[in-house]
Amino acid sequence: MARLRHVLPALAALLLLRSSCVLAADARPFQEAVREGGQLKYIRGVPVLFLTGEPEEMGRQQAALVVEVARPLSDLPRSMARYVGVEQAYPVMVGACRAILSKVPPRHRRELETAIATAKLNRAEADALIVVNSIFEFYHIGGCSSLLVEPEQSATGQMIFGRNLDFPSFGHLDRLALLTVYRPEDRNAFASVGFPAFGGVVTGMNEKGLAVAAHVVGRSADGSPGINFLGTPLFPTLRRVLEECGTVEEAGKLLAGSRYISPLLVVACDRRRAVVFEITTEQIVTRNAEHHLLACTNHYRTAELAVPTHCRRYRILQKYLGTRRPLSLRDVAVAMREVGVARTLQTMVLEPQSLRMHLAIGRCPVLRKRPATLELAELFRHEVPAD
Repeated sequence: MARLRHVLPALAALLLLRSSCVLAADARPFQEAVREGGQLKYIRGVPVLFLTGEPEEMGRQQAALVVEVARPLSDLPRSMARYVGVEQAYPVMVGACRAILSKVPPRHRRELETAIATAKLNRAEADALIVVNSIFEFYHIGGCSSLLVEPEQSATGQMIFGRNLDFPSFGHLDRLALLTVYRPEDRNAFASVGFPAFGGVVTGMNEKGLAVAAHVVGRSADGSPGINFLGTPLFPTLRRVLEECGTVEEAGKLLAGSRYISPLLVVACDRRRAVVFEITTEQIVTRNAEHHLLACTNHYRTAELAVPTHCRRYRILQKYLGTRRPLSLRDVAVAMREVGVARTLQTMVLEPQSLRMHLAIGRCPVLRKRPATLELAELFRHEVPAD
């Protein structure tokens, strides 16, 4: 198992690289279309995927609109395993990822399975897509930065949430980013900033103004193991949080109901309060804002879990934590640029009260791009035309 864990990041990287390389010649990797009750359209330059209805309906919509773009070659993971001399590890990896899929909420699993069946993926292609949806539960790469300003310290009088996603592009992955607007039956509508055919949530906000973002993290002071294959997948759980919760308190209760596969930091805010849930494989500790300001990078900061660490990005954010003046939207946007790195794939500022998102995605360096302002309330009400 230890040997498998060493090869997983390389396999994941090449999966994502190959699935994106086919897009290199296309300035707009996604085609605008209406299919099966779903829609893909560009809004202010941002590709937005609208998925509506029951899980099976959303699965068919994804198959018709984006799965072909992200279709990985079935022999790629095995070829990489052969290249690094551990070809025998690939079936084990697929088995581990299928085991993770069995723990995903049934409705989300049905959505993915319907997408696979509708797209007529063969077994090898389906295995590759399952690996892409599961591998980051037990191997984390990349980094992230967040700065949250509660209303009492905000120049707008409302919550402000700045967020960078730092992740290797592998040459083309930066062009695969899109905003998916989910409108499930009998649950909260929400918007997720991610990639096609990935059903979990890395960053998102729902119609009630609850927003979440995941940050990778290293070792913790509680000595908990770095991986628990019997745990619950966290990225699908964050989707449940957006679908079922409306406040930070509700999110905390839902997250507390499980132990997770691997450690992760979850930044969350509603319209009044911001927190970081510091999650290990054995416990969850909540870190609250101090003086109505909260920063997060990739280290535990609570007394129970923190280990000695140094982080350049966190030191930059500390100057904002020490300010006495109210912080504006521009202040938060500037902070996100200051902590940005060469592999910042996505940068955004969220306004939960007004359900507004200022989002920059696309070809790196994304930090130089002018963000697109998206009114999520309008997107949640958007009527998909008949196809």
